[in-house]
Amino acid sequence: MGVITEYVVSGDMISKRHRKRMQKIISNLRYHYIICGAGRSGFYMMQELKATLRPFVVIEKSEERIREILTEFDDLLYVQGNATNDEIMEQAGLEHATEFLDEMMNHKNTRSEMAEIVMSKEFSFCGLSLNEAALPKKYGILIMVIKKRAERVYTYNPSGNSLIEHADTIVVLGTRDHIYELTKTG
Repeated sequence: MGVITEYVVSGDMISKRHRKRMQKIISNLRYHYIICGAGRSGFYMMQELKATLRPFVVIEKSEERIREILTEFDDLLYVQGNATNDEIMEQAGLEHATEFLDEMMNHKNTRSEMAEIVMSKEFSFCGLSLNEAALPKKYGILIMVIKKRAERVYTYNPSGNSLIEHADTIVVLGTRDHIYELTKTG
């Protein structure tokens, strides 16, 4: 009986140590994404963000779902809980996040699309950096690529300091409605 108790307690201690270490990593993140919900769309967003080397934290209620995801993302940063809880959002690093992605995850019939948009001076964010433009926050889209007007090179996973200038092409990921709202501003 003592060996079993020790095994359970020891496993629990390792789990607590792991969560504490993960929370420290999360608290040191800056300009990361928070994905609220790890359903099919959330999983797709995780794959996209990982492929473009963008840091992210997942908030998921289900411990079982977290275990499933850990089989695909062994270095997953996550917080177990309800994303409507302010404390959970704080644990996920909302204060320092670039954006949190929950609207796409909350609509079962929503499909993400990619679109290329050529910038004109009419866009309110033309001339701003990605951080200043805050397009993910305002429009619910991700900027995946920027192609500068005078270059033939695409910059994948552009930094927040990247400028959006007249005649640049941006490649965005979002819902059809979000992309349409973005294009209406230009």
